[in-house]
Amino acid sequence: MDTSEIKSGERAAEGAHNVMETLKICLQTDPTLAPELATALQLRFSDLKTGDLTGIVASPSANPAGQPFGFFAVLEKLDPKQRKELEDILFTVYRPEIAKRLKAKDYAEEADRPGIVCTLIDLAKLRNPAAGWKPIGKVPSSELVWRFKSFDPIVEKDQLPIHEERRFRDIQLSDDLKDWFKPEYDDSKWNSGRAPIGTGLIKGGNPSLVNQSDWGKGEFIVARTTFEVDALDFDSYRLSILVKQGYHVYLNGQRIASYGWWLSTPHYAPMSSVDPKLLKKGSNSLAVYSNVYYDPTTKAPIGHVDCLIEGLKHSDLE
Repeated sequence: MDTSEIKSGERAAEGAHNVMETLKICLQTDPTLAPELATALQLRFSDLKTGDLTGIVASPSANPAGQPFGFFAVLEKLDPKQRKELEDILFTVYRPEIAKRLKAKDYAEEADRPGIVCTLIDLAKLRNPAAGWKPIGKVPSSELVWRFKSFDPIVEKDQLPIHEERRFRDIQLSDDLKDWFKPEYDDSKWNSGRAPIGTGLIKGGNPSLVNQSDWGKGEFIVARTTFEVDALDFDSYRLSILVKQGYHVYLNGQRIASYGWWLSTPHYAPMSSVDPKLLKKGSNSLAVYSNVYYDPTTKAPIGHVDCLIEGLKHSDLE
């Protein structure tokens, strides 16, 4: 692995891919080789793209919807001495290399950045378990009370047959939902409960995820909550959301995220950064618009909604 040549030019990516696949095969065959392989790969850093490095590190936070295979996956298979050796290499060598690339924006596209940040956080947790993103607000997000209302389209042009899989769309709302996402809107007549608000089982994701409040009978839903903030002392903020279909999310009346497809494996996905200027000390409002997905076999509706704002100290990445 440390002597094969990765040629430059159009086929460089193919050469790097072959090296990484060979390394994974070695890890799968004999996990105890992990410290030696991690050390040998250092000699190839200049030939490898950032995606190659984060891919072989394979940190769980960077892959919340799947079970990637790499150095993190074999940690639990090593004896204490080997595990410490691998953790030391990952923390002292891989973490600063990936951090340097993040700072230099040495990655393929902006959509890669959240995964790189999550990789760095998992690497930092090898020494500091408290590192990483933290929900903001005085009350834990799991204890926030949401107000919500589900409904069906009111005009024929907005209706879709159940067999249509891509369902998220903007529909005409009833007059009583005008400005439903603004902080001053009166939602006192809506249903209330804790999130996730949902219908159908949350299948395939984290087994601890269960619906806490019933979605209702409608295809669409609008949901709102407020959270209190004492201090805005994080360096970065992001939105994480649990949904099955698409969504619009509003913070203090401003749309901060939209998504038009569906997420096949339910998890709290970090979807976008949040401008700290939109947050304020005191009361903040969060509002979500989404819809259900219909199971292609049973035709039963499946939908889940929850989201939260999280903060990060950049020192956790250094």
